[in-house]
Amino acid sequence: MISNYMTDELCQFLLQLPDFELQDWLAKFSEPIRMMILRRLKWYRTPKERAEQTLYDFVQQAWHVVEDRPFIRGWHIEAICEHLEAVYDGTIRNLLVNVPPGHCKSRICNVFFPAWVWIRQPSARFLHASYAQELATRDSIDCRYIIKSNWYQHNWGSHVQLVDDQNQKIKFGTSQHGWRMATSVAGRGTGEHPDFVIVDDPHSVEQAESDKERQTCLRWWDSTIASRGLIREVRKIVIMQRLHVSDLSGHILDRGGFDHVCLPYRYEPGRMQSTAIGWTDPRTTPGELIWPQVPQGMKDEFATFAPRLYAGQLQQRPVPEGGAMFKREWFRTVPELPADASVAVRYWDKAATDGDGDYSVGVLIVAHDDLWYVADVIRGQWSPFQRNQMIAQAAQRDSRRFPNCLTIIEQEPGSGGKESALFTIRQLAGLRVQADKVTGPKMSRALPFADQCEAGHVRLVRGRWNTQFIEELCVFPAGDYDDQVDAAAGAFAHVVKTPKWDDEGPTSLFVSGDSHRHGVLGAHRDWRRYFDH
Repeated sequence: MISNYMTDELCQFLLQLPDFELQDWLAKFSEPIRMMILRRLKWYRTPKERAEQTLYDFVQQAWHVVEDRPFIRGWHIEAICEHLEAVYDGTIRNLLVNVPPGHCKSRICNVFFPAWVWIRQPSARFLHASYAQELATRDSIDCRYIIKSNWYQHNWGSHVQLVDDQNQKIKFGTSQHGWRMATSVAGRGTGEHPDFVIVDDPHSVEQAESDKERQTCLRWWDSTIASRGLIREVRKIVIMQRLHVSDLSGHILDRGGFDHVCLPYRYEPGRMQSTAIGWTDPRTTPGELIWPQVPQGMKDEFATFAPRLYAGQLQQRPVPEGGAMFKREWFRTVPELPADASVAVRYWDKAATDGDGDYSVGVLIVAHDDLWYVADVIRGQWSPFQRNQMIAQAAQRDSRRFPNCLTIIEQEPGSGGKESALFTIRQLAGLRVQADKVTGPKMSRALPFADQCEAGHVRLVRGRWNTQFIEELCVFPAGDYDDQVDAAAGAFAHVVKTPKWDDEGPTSLFVSGDSHRHGVLGAHRDWRRYFDH
């Protein structure tokens, strides 16, 4: 063991070496061994030397300057510090860290790290960004507070001094032309060329749910941030909780080029690979907490998180394993429909794109006894003309198979949506067809169908579309597409209200007394809601 090899005599000898000789000696070892040696050596140094040597020691010593609560040691804090050190020394160029809220990430990256780097390189330049300017400004003030503190100035004031003509809340600089600037996502950044770009929580929970807000953030990252600091070989750090499969973390992971530290609140084996410094999650027991010493109040609060938020914000999986609103294990496939099934509705969620953007989707749901069968899904990116052809062809096929099949055409808001729906309906003359003016949030519309899937009352007729259909439902509402969810929810909402038919016409609503008694219309919710839906 290297710890046995590192005797007191050897440690004292190594500490007397000039830095370049010590680095040459350390170069003989692998990165994990070098880090272990440095951790052993640091205890032979003074507190000031230890703070200069490692960011983790600096954080512990500077903690009292900005916090009135005691510092709670945590291996995750040390791991984040070690990776930030690797970014500073160039071992890592770009770093992505996913960590739960309340685990000191903002303090480490935005407050302590710049102050620590300036001890070594007072000319360094930092651009910090968050989803809200007030959050970025808050951390900027605390960072400046540390640098101006008696503790910091006593130890390093001789070479780290803030200049009076650039000493503001959102931007302040050193006498060696270094600076630290705080901005918001999509805020100021043009014209600034930093050495370090640090993005902390680029999305709020609400913004992550909005396609428009997420795209604004990604455009800012791809345009404004991509061109900042190139002449200075800028290093980029993104630290955040996961909120959506297409948030900035997802965008970065899709493109690559970042070392990724993924730290779920409770340990899940196999979640991350070793980083460039040879580090990986040290936990071995599934479910083990990342920071067992945190206050009980924080644990209690986390326990109240809804499953989807728990999976994203805490477990760094924007969709729970197996699904969010819908879970994989709820779906059973059958080879074919029952021979006497006759109550059918196909619902069309329309898009007017050709080869890009949203999909037009038609989902056919057939009711039989106490079950609902998703019998067919048609999905494509078509022009309006092609889409209307597909709708007409499907309606003809459905009517031959189910003589009283109802085709529902989604009516988009506004006069244009109404005209489009009426145009499509006119093309289906002679068939049972109607428009549906959708209202309410998507999740609310999907809930009745999700209830029946969870209760085990939904079957999928085996087909090539099954996998894609299940995948979209199991990432909803965090996925890139929700057209199949909307169409399935719409078809279900109408099929439960569709009358049974015999040769003389409609006889009854499909929902029977037995269905009520067995809970088919809501395993744990009031079935009457479905008729009011």
